[in-house]
Amino acid sequence: MKNGLLAILMLVIMFLTACATRIYGVPEERWQTMSEQERIVAMEAYKARQETLRQRRAEQARLRAMEKQAQLEREAEEARRRQIQIDAIYRGEGLYGDLLRVTLEGGLLEFYGAHKSYHPVSFKIAANEIKDIEIVSQRGRKAHMNVLYDGSNLLLDEAPRSHRSTALRLPYENAWENGATYTGLYAKGPLEIRGINVSIQVVGQPPHDHHKRRHPPKVVVQPPERKHQRPGVIVIRQPEPKPNPVVVVVGKNRQKKHPDVIVVKTRPEKDKRGKAIERRSRGNKMPTGYPDRIKVVLRNGHLKVKKSSYPLVAQTIELSDGEIRNVIVRSKRGNLKIRVSYMDGELLINDTPGHDGEGTRLGFTPTWKEGQGYVIEASTGRRMENIDMLIVSQ
Repeated sequence: MKNGLLAILMLVIMFLTACATRIYGVPEERWQTMSEQERIVAMEAYKARQETLRQRRAEQARLRAMEKQAQLEREAEEARRRQIQIDAIYRGEGLYGDLLRVTLEGGLLEFYGAHKSYHPVSFKIAANEIKDIEIVSQRGRKAHMNVLYDGSNLLLDEAPRSHRSTALRLPYENAWENGATYTGLYAKGPLEIRGINVSIQVVGQPPHDHHKRRHPPKVVVQPPERKHQRPGVIVIRQPEPKPNPVVVVVGKNRQKKHPDVIVVKTRPEKDKRGKAIERRSRGNKMPTGYPDRIKVVLRNGHLKVKKSSYPLVAQTIELSDGEIRNVIVRSKRGNLKIRVSYMDGELLINDTPGHDGEGTRLGFTPTWKEGQGYVIEASTGRRMENIDMLIVSQ
């Protein structure tokens, strides 16, 4: 207690000393006792110190201004070069796949705090181009959507100057050449996309030269992290194929309880703009409490490659909410391309991308926080069997 009071007293003395009146950097009490010559020396030293500080600050400000000007010039030059490339693409001088025609329709967008329907909008966008698209509601209110196409991904409703992307991300795929439609999409960008339909068509005629086409981006996977304890396992059984909707039965290995049943709707028919890739139907209430990012670890299982079954190589896939990705699942004798997406707390695994396959859907459970294991006995396309996987929220 005594030591504490002493420390507080010392702090008060130091504070009062710092706040004492100073003349040319000299405490007032000492200034009163100094001779005229000593005062002149103190004044000259003080002025010299202030001049040195002024020059140092001026030099730092000049260097900051030069760096800012150089940065602006670099950005302007980069923007000029990018615009030259974009103009060339619109003239037809780029790769096949560099220019897209995008149509947005259906669903709801946020206008001034309320979700409203809107007039369909269609636009062209080139690789490395950023566009500000004006959206008009059915009642005439206007909003703006930031759209970016980097040549590998189309990003809709991106938040400018945001450290974390909340845009709706659609990776480039060869199906865009014939036209593809994605239905019932959701995202958490500035306009809060809810259930919109996006149609994408590559503009131009396909070239005969394979090197003049744009190709889907390569997927890099990471090795899985080893866990000391293995979480509980959920077994997913694929029923016998029927002409009606596919039924996936989900159940936990616990005392022969009746498993929950998820009914997956039949795939939609092709429309005029190309194939349709349906997302799950939603009620009026949006799910809450699900993580913004998950890690999917494929630990074991078999892939069917050219009618033969091979063990898969373990790998990890990380997904953010609203993200759709094409992933190469590897085995020792061949690879399999699948599509995975994570939207509003639901993981979709589709082993037949490009063929309107519905896929296996796994909804969020609180056990994802510690890690929840799953066993998929057979995927929808029956190209993956006995898949032992782990989902962990991040």
